[in-house]
Amino acid sequence: RRKPNVPTTSGYTLPLMHPTDLDNSLRMEAVMDVLKRTSREKDLLDPSTPQFAARNWITFEDSLHLEPQTIVFLQRCVMAVLYFSTNGDGWQFCARKKL
Repeated sequence: RRKPNVPTTSGYTLPLMHPTDLDNSLRMEAVMDVLKRTSREKDLLDPSTPQFAARNWITFEDSLHLEPQTIVFLQRCVMAVLYFSTNGDGWQFCARKKL
């Protein structure tokens, strides 16, 4: 079951996955397959790295549930790495909400 594509202000639509389309282990596998093309696997598996934090956020917390094989997904991952590498949780503005 797929959510409808969501229009953006730029005129593009984002291909979204319904959160139950993949269970967590299959989604993690799909995410890792994509991210290993741009990051070292060692960094993606090391809990002290921003790549690890971004990987977990995009896999388990990101409400958009983008298809991993899309350029928009990869762009979102890059921004997540930037967020975590600059201590985004400590930002005064635009930090993610605490659960």
